[in-house]
Amino acid sequence: IKMSERAETIEAEPKPEQRAGRPDFDGHKSEDNDPFIPKPVTAEERALAFQAWCLRQSPRGSDFLKPEHDLAARRCGVNLNHEEYAFKLHDNYGEFRREARALSTFLDTAGGYTHPSETFVAQLERAMLWFGAVRQTATVIRTASGEPMLWPTTNDTGNTGALISENATVSQQDVTFGAVTMGAYMYTSKMVLVPFTLIQDNAVNLSSVLSDMLGERLGRIGNTHFTTGTGAARPKGIVTAATTFSAAAAASISWDDIFKLTHSVDLAYRNGPGAGFMLHDTICRDLRLLKDGNGRYLWVDSLQQGRPDTILGYPVYTNNDMASTAASGNKTVLFGLLSKYMIRDAGTIRVKRLVERYADSDQEAFLAFMRMDGNLLDAGVAPVKVLTH
Repeated sequence: IKMSERAETIEAEPKPEQRAGRPDFDGHKSEDNDPFIPKPVTAEERALAFQAWCLRQSPRGSDFLKPEHDLAARRCGVNLNHEEYAFKLHDNYGEFRREARALSTFLDTAGGYTHPSETFVAQLERAMLWFGAVRQTATVIRTASGEPMLWPTTNDTGNTGALISENATVSQQDVTFGAVTMGAYMYTSKMVLVPFTLIQDNAVNLSSVLSDMLGERLGRIGNTHFTTGTGAARPKGIVTAATTFSAAAAASISWDDIFKLTHSVDLAYRNGPGAGFMLHDTICRDLRLLKDGNGRYLWVDSLQQGRPDTILGYPVYTNNDMASTAASGNKTVLFGLLSKYMIRDAGTIRVKRLVERYADSDQEAFLAFMRMDGNLLDAGVAPVKVLTH
């Protein structure tokens, strides 16, 4: 009956040609008053669509669906009956009775604090921790599938033209090619167990909060591997792939080191769009303390909000997956054309909700999957170098 009523509601929606001069989906005129251009989907609608999908997956959840849930799902193009929720990118349970940590409405630290009470504040304060900016500077490629992808390279920089005399025979100089292979390694956010009562009773839109947390878990492991990954059964990180440049001292960084590192990268790369520095926040602090002979700080703070600080005119990006101290063997400062690091995302971020597996405990599990890979596109002239102690 509910499905029939919902179908009738959808059929009753005015067709595009019938909406001329009428309010858009949510009762408001589109900004340009064009009835054929719907309003952009808002963050609130995306949260409602995900919440609607979570409720529909539960046998009892459909009873709690509201008209705004259905409307948001249609606006976002979400199939509520599909067993998997795919987030579009812009980003073992062994023994049956093995102990597993789950969220709860009774244990405060496991979710009980999100249960409303007379003195409850309906806003969740989440701890924050900066983990890196590789995706911010890299070139991101998104593909529909994850089969191996070859990126061809060539290095003809050692060859030049030649001066010849009249009627002389031209010599031959072939061009050689190489390739960087991009795969698609599988990553998961791990599972989060949630009792249905908490999904039903929480006052902080827990479904949306969980989706953000699972995505951030994937972001953290991705940034770590995109920074220091070995390339063996995982992405090759930018620090691992960068060409090394030796610092003058094993336990310190001088301003001369920064100058020399900068000029060790060819002009073709260091003058290109996307050139910059990347380093740990602690190393940033150490460089901020450096002064010239007149006692003036050499670091230049950005005067525009949202724009990075600069060193020698190049932007500085903080990546806390890099080495935090200047010590023997550590790689502390990256410089070069950071956009030459390529990240490949295969498909979408997929969130799954396991209902029957934990039904005997009235719990449901949320987990996310994503396939990605990364590598530095180096044709042989070192577009990125790293200061090594």
